[in-house]
Amino acid sequence: MEKFNFKENKNPQEENKNTQEDQEKKIEQELKSIKENLLNIKTEKKTAPLNNIMKRDVADMKSYIMQLHEENRITIPYALNKALNDFGYKNYNDRELLKKIILEDFKESKKIKALEKRFKELEEEKNKLKPKKPTQLGIDFPED
Repeated sequence: MEKFNFKENKNPQEENKNTQEDQEKKIEQELKSIKENLLNIKTEKKTAPLNNIMKRDVADMKSYIMQLHEENRITIPYALNKALNDFGYKNYNDRELLKKIILEDFKESKKIKALEKRFKELEEEKNKLKPKKPTQLGIDFPED
């Protein structure tokens, strides 16, 4: 016959603390990596040479594109082409340069939103893991 060696769990609270601490450490590490990613995305420099007029137009075009996209329910690439036409960009090289910059900005903003959402979720999860301090309502006070 085989022998089974069952270990009795003498202190289940201690095991619970260890797993809770492990979860907190994992959450902390993920929060740290998200912060680093956000910093990297926000501090990356664009290498495209833009003159002052194009810089101003890029900002105006982004808001115009979002307006077209939300109000008229058209896709972003189509709205981008419409914006380039409406702003009077006929030169192929300028159009391609502006398309590249604006689409990169949209992708970056999407990444930033996703990372910020994940960051908030982790913060909430971290707060749930922390042991709650007893409040006056939760404590039974002895009667005099």
